[in-house]
Amino acid sequence: MARPAPKSKARRPSLKDPEWWTSIAVDLLDFKPASLAKNLSKLLKTDRPDIEKTLTRLYTDTFAACLRQWETDTTAATKAPKPTAKAFDLGAFHPHFPMRHPFFSDLLNRARQHMVKTSGNEATGQQIEDHIRFEFGRFFNLTRMANSQTYAAANAYIDLIRSGYDTPEGQVIAHTNTVLNALAHDPLPIDPDLTLWDLYVTPTARYWDTGTLDKANAQEAETVEYLIASLLKTLGNSTAPIIIHGQPGHGKSSSVRMLTHAIVTQERRTRAPQRTQVLFYEFKELGRLDRNELQILAERTPFLRDVNFFHGQRTVLILDGMDERQITDGSDIALKEFVRHLFTLADHMNRRDDTRLNLVFTGHSQFVRHVQSAFSTAYHLYEIQDFTSGQIESWLQKYCVLKQVSPALTAKDFEAKHLNDLISQPILLTITAMMLVDAQGQALLNNLSAESEGAISRGVIYRTIITWTYLKKWQHHPSREALPDESAYTHFLRMIAFVLFREGQESVKTSTLIEALKANNELYDLEVIRNKDDETIKDLCCHVAVSFFFKGLEDNVFAFIHKSIKDYLTVEAWFVLLQDITGTFDARRLDRSCEAMAGDLYFLFGHQAIVLEDHLEFLEDLIAVRKDEARRLFAPLTALFKAVQNHQYLLKHGGAQGPNPVLTEVNLLTSLLHLLTMILHGYSDEEQQVIFPDGYPKFFDESDDFHRFISLLQTTGIDRFYNERFDFRHFDFSDANLAGADLGDVNLAGANLQGANLRLANLQWADLEGADLEGADLEGANLQDAYLEGANLRLANLLQAYLAGANLQGAELDEDVQLPEGIGDTMSIDRTNSGKTQLITPDDLKQRLEWMAQIQSFGRRLADRQVRLGDLILEGREELEERA
Repeated sequence: MARPAPKSKARRPSLKDPEWWTSIAVDLLDFKPASLAKNLSKLLKTDRPDIEKTLTRLYTDTFAACLRQWETDTTAATKAPKPTAKAFDLGAFHPHFPMRHPFFSDLLNRARQHMVKTSGNEATGQQIEDHIRFEFGRFFNLTRMANSQTYAAANAYIDLIRSGYDTPEGQVIAHTNTVLNALAHDPLPIDPDLTLWDLYVTPTARYWDTGTLDKANAQEAETVEYLIASLLKTLGNSTAPIIIHGQPGHGKSSSVRMLTHAIVTQERRTRAPQRTQVLFYEFKELGRLDRNELQILAERTPFLRDVNFFHGQRTVLILDGMDERQITDGSDIALKEFVRHLFTLADHMNRRDDTRLNLVFTGHSQFVRHVQSAFSTAYHLYEIQDFTSGQIESWLQKYCVLKQVSPALTAKDFEAKHLNDLISQPILLTITAMMLVDAQGQALLNNLSAESEGAISRGVIYRTIITWTYLKKWQHHPSREALPDESAYTHFLRMIAFVLFREGQESVKTSTLIEALKANNELYDLEVIRNKDDETIKDLCCHVAVSFFFKGLEDNVFAFIHKSIKDYLTVEAWFVLLQDITGTFDARRLDRSCEAMAGDLYFLFGHQAIVLEDHLEFLEDLIAVRKDEARRLFAPLTALFKAVQNHQYLLKHGGAQGPNPVLTEVNLLTSLLHLLTMILHGYSDEEQQVIFPDGYPKFFDESDDFHRFISLLQTTGIDRFYNERFDFRHFDFSDANLAGADLGDVNLAGANLQGANLRLANLQWADLEGADLEGADLEGANLQDAYLEGANLRLANLLQAYLAGANLQGAELDEDVQLPEGIGDTMSIDRTNSGKTQLITPDDLKQRLEWMAQIQSFGRRLADRQVRLGDLILEGREELEERA
């Protein structure tokens, strides 16, 4: 297996000099207001020789300081190059990027050649070059400030140039510089030896122009081979906002950072007459969103005072990570309004002839769909795809050169470990590559592949990664005795992840984390913090942060290196906590047992619910691995789910989880149902027969219970029930009253719907394969494109049912049934395009927003009344259905 090679490191290409290309990209000296130019002219007229001389000396002295730190003989390396000081090119000097100057390059080449010659090792030359590039900027400022009289002429010149940054234009350039500088310099949290610039591979994407979707020439999704080039083209041709979405770890954030660099360097290359202002924000760093959108942005970029900032300018405003701005106040209204107002702002700005404002948003796919109703104008949609085999090979080539891995890794090395299904995700490709070139990591992966007959699941890989981190990092830390074994170490990480989940954030202040851990330690059972003061716990948190699972403790803030790491540990935390909570369940004392569990389960899921795309795959993997333990959760969670449907514990336990009791109840119900369905589908048919003698799982006992459940979910958000994507295969809904229910695209394959009232129900795209609909009332129901293959429709009332495009192949129908013209029992549909992929029309959106406002008002009224929510929803159901 590949190991780091001892041979010398290959020299990086010239473009790798980040100070050079950054300064070229945003050279402040191209911007000289009249007053600044006048002052520079006056200074140079009188002091130019001194400025050139002292700048030359400043560079030489700074270089010597860097080499002294290296503890190397500096004589040959620091000799000032010829021609002499008068040749110092003032026009090439940049105060924030002194390494751009040719004088620095000359000094660096001399130092490198000297080191290679004296050591006989090319690698030593590369090492000293890396050291000087890393340290020069810091020593440059330290040297000139510590000896201000010696470098007085140079300092006067530098300070005058820097004053240009006091202008809004200069501040924008400085803001963009921070993004570019981080791109080139900031080490990847997962591997400090690398930067994003080192490893980035442009992903493939699918692209839609939503402005043409409802027209006769509607554009189908097209494949975009080079995402950055396509984004540049779209920015050049259109002012419509751009939405970039994809799965976690697919490179959304990386791509918009690379886009920033591409915009700036393209304009330098083409000598664009007007520069684009690039503003970059992370959603997680924004404050409260229930304020004016410009006020929110100005907190991060004070130079953006009002709309006049955009007038007469070309601006690209990037907002990264919508999915990292989770809802913590019980409502997503503020978030959607913030996005909607930005769309409106851009639309208004782009009506001016002299102004152009492009918005770019990123977020994971489900979250983008969740906030789609806030996209009030046409937009461009990009969905980042998995890495192709070619992109994987390109990434591996870069990685192996930078890490000196020989022989180089190839895709076959991952296939041999049954990892080929996972390496198309960049985050997992990075982590597994690191493990394959590490002895301990390689041993763990060898054990996994030996135990696995097929592909290794994503969850199993994450569990292995955590074990590797414990062995690789924590076991070598001086404070390892604080968490003496892997169990204690992992448990501590799980509880930190759960606190982040419950806070609805991707990072948390250390003080908040400590407060949360101490306040709920009776549930968390962290022996390591019991009876400890805050300072001791903070020290432990700092020590644990050496693990690459954390970005560190910058500003006393904890954050995992990637959202998916936090999500996996959160799922493990749920599993452990659920085992503790349900441990005393006694089916003979059902009411008492449910009462004992209720408070802790409201705490687990009342404030934040399980999120489909973040957690379900990990849950499925964990349940599959720990099947016996998961099955022991089934009976207690089923009992509590039925009790919560009737809101027995909401008044006692729900109030502490947030201001909206309806949302609290929905969060808990949806989370419990997801857990139950995943555990259930892990049973064999024979095992299900033992649990459910009638052959069908029944979680909704009364005829109105399921409809009431759907209606309750819909009070908390448009399409909440649809977005949860529940798996109701083989469920028992016999005799259920589902008149008018929206069951579009729901998985009801094999379900028992005998005698169900489905009048006027929406079952468009529903999967009813093999479902038992005998005697069901489907009068007026929408069954367009429904999948009814093999379904039992005997004695079903299909009067005025809409069956266009439905697949009735093999369905059992009464002999005298009259199907609508053109519908036959062999008609089939193309299921590849099923699902609610259509955009909401403006009229539909307006109507649904009005309905949502009424529903939310209804929820607020409930919050002030001590009543049973289910009864009120039953009473108001007909009115709600009419509005829906």
